[in-house]
Amino acid sequence: MANDFHYESLSHPELHKMTLAELITYYHAEHLNEEGEEDWYFYHDIAMTIANYGIEGFRSLAEEYKTSRSLTRKDASLTALWSSNIPETPEFLDLFLDALGSSEAELITIAIHYLRQTRNSEYLDRVLIFREHPDGWVRGAVINFVGELLPRDSIPMLIEAISDPHFVPREIAADVMDEMEMKVEEKRQLFLPYFQVLSNDEHPDVRQAAETAIANLEDTYLD
Repeated sequence: MANDFHYESLSHPELHKMTLAELITYYHAEHLNEEGEEDWYFYHDIAMTIANYGIEGFRSLAEEYKTSRSLTRKDASLTALWSSNIPETPEFLDLFLDALGSSEAELITIAIHYLRQTRNSEYLDRVLIFREHPDGWVRGAVINFVGELLPRDSIPMLIEAISDPHFVPREIAADVMDEMEMKVEEKRQLFLPYFQVLSNDEHPDVRQAAETAIANLEDTYLD
């Protein structure tokens, strides 16, 4: 199957002049940010550029995920694979299922997002294990997974997420409720009061999501 993925780094255009072998060597080099920590954004740019090489690049990133001791490179490798239209084969699926067993919240979050893209509800029980995870990004990924695959069944979870102490589950709850397909009047009755609460949220991303949802409801209702 042809892969039409293409990534172009605006911050590091020099990456696109490198061969796959050169990129992999560069990926293994140390790249630090101003705080002296591994520069996730730079590694992400390299990983995404490696993914431009299709199956060869995907396999290189998979090997990096399996063998690297660097969480930053594991994260960047898995993120690039999730983002690049990889084949849904055991060769790659097993990487994400492995990441579900990680102790690192970043890797669990990416794995759940990838499994959501497969739209396969057989992973539901494995994802729901993380519903009460201490990391807000993981909880948000769970809400997104359930909301997209089982929208009606997710409504109690979405309402509960409105009170989550982390902004990500609150923002995702607003987005999922906004995008849920149902009659306009039903959506207004079910969700408008929650959108109004979230429009006064302390976090600007949550307020923006709620305000967009309210605007969408009003536009549709007026139409």
